[in-house]
Amino acid sequence: MNKVILVAGSHNASIKAMNLAEETGKEIAKNNCVLICGGLTGVMQASCKGIKQEKGISVCVIPSNNKSDANEFCSIVIPSGIGFGRNFILVNSADAVILIEGQAGTYIEALASYLQKKPIIALTDSGGITDKIKDTFLDDNKTIKILSASTPKQAVELALKKITEKNSK
Repeated sequence: MNKVILVAGSHNASIKAMNLAEETGKEIAKNNCVLICGGLTGVMQASCKGIKQEKGISVCVIPSNNKSDANEFCSIVIPSGIGFGRNFILVNSADAVILIEGQAGTYIEALASYLQKKPIIALTDSGGITDKIKDTFLDDNKTIKILSASTPKQAVELALKKITEKNSK
């Protein structure tokens, strides 16, 4: 079964974050993994573009009921109709999470991932919430540490390493 990696980040992303997301999508495809994301603009669109360029698969769970709200690079569109509640579907479906830039919605995905002890990798220097929570724990319980990666390739490799470690326990 293919590993599933969630890419979470800003819908109104910077050019830098968009470039990082596109490269992350490419790396996910090169490693025969499936990308899952929120399917809208910004980091989500760029990661879907990257995976499509490498002939990989993206599953996009959008917040609305309307499939046409998804970005044009999505392979599979799932219209949830539940707004930010779809973030929990994304997290439950993922084996690991890569954060790029991000705002409140990305933070929701990080917190949900943290509570489920999913590996979380922050792509450093991408901005937003990602730079604020990299190399930290999200609470005093110190459930899992948010790991850092400096490149998309390193982020995907680290995600795969952590998935393997978690599955071998």
